[in-house]
Amino acid sequence: MVTQFSLLLSDYLGLLQTDLKQILAVILISHIVITTLTAMIWPLMMFLEHELVLSDLANRDSLTGLLNRRAFISVSNNYLEQANNNLTKLCALMIDIDFFKRVNDHEINLSISIGIITHKSGTNNVNELLAEADKGLYKAKLNGRNQVVTMAF
Repeated sequence: MVTQFSLLLSDYLGLLQTDLKQILAVILISHIVITTLTAMIWPLMMFLEHELVLSDLANRDSLTGLLNRRAFISVSNNYLEQANNNLTKLCALMIDIDFFKRVNDHEINLSISIGIITHKSGTNNVNELLAEADKGLYKAKLNGRNQVVTMAF
């Protein structure tokens, strides 16, 4: 009976040892997989973060934080496409501070001239739309400044 018990006990301990080896193997493999994934994902996350920073630097003016012309044209083209698809109006304003040099020479009297173009639909080029708004702006300046000129396109 003692022999049978010791045989059963040795079989049980053998199974326990085998299970322990399997458990340790699973833990080791899990650790290797997690470490490998972390080593692969961390640089990717850093790259994406730096990509966002670089994109922001490439598309924004560092002093004002406003979109630069390239980014502005890209965003504007999206709005223009939406306006054309929805057959809705879109306005572009060209604004210029009159006699801006005087502002830099710390004088506070300020006036602005604005050219507004109303786009109904038909053009897919933001630069054309802005050129027409610019014509309205210069017409406002020729008419004595400090006014708004609205034009249809």
